[in-house]
Amino acid sequence: MRKTISAVLGAVCVVAAILLLSATFLSAYNVAGRVLFSASLTWIEEFSCYAAGFIMFFMMPYLEYNDRHLSIAFLEESFKAKGNLVGRKIIFYIRGAITVFAFCILARAGYHTFTRNFAIDAKSPTMELPYGILYLILFVCIILVLFVWAFHFFLKDWSQKGGEEIEFD
Repeated sequence: MRKTISAVLGAVCVVAAILLLSATFLSAYNVAGRVLFSASLTWIEEFSCYAAGFIMFFMMPYLEYNDRHLSIAFLEESFKAKGNLVGRKIIFYIRGAITVFAFCILARAGYHTFTRNFAIDAKSPTMELPYGILYLILFVCIILVLFVWAFHFFLKDWSQKGGEEIEFD
């Protein structure tokens, strides 16, 4: 199960990296076009905005899975330094409950947003991409975060070796 989740999240990270590279190169091209030729392509601006949003949402499940997101570092580090595994577990599950609560609210709002945009057939201004599909992708990323936390709640490996950081793989 861990290998499957890692593979899926790795693929999502590759997509995020491709988006980042594409947006960077296209934005550089657009800047050069503005400076050298006094012309730019408006669709590149729109693509870069969407890419920035997608990169953020695509990385959330990966960060949650690897325990690198939304943490209270000073509490976790103090418990780790003292070797207090019970304290770390308590902080971890409190953080998980808060994250799941927040992402359930986001999922509910996201569901209504993408279904509404599909119903009215809204499209982006320049590229004319269907907003329903764009919001559906964000909704799927939110569901992936909820899935990752469900996985953590039931299958997290708390084995600890000599004060090293707890890893999931």
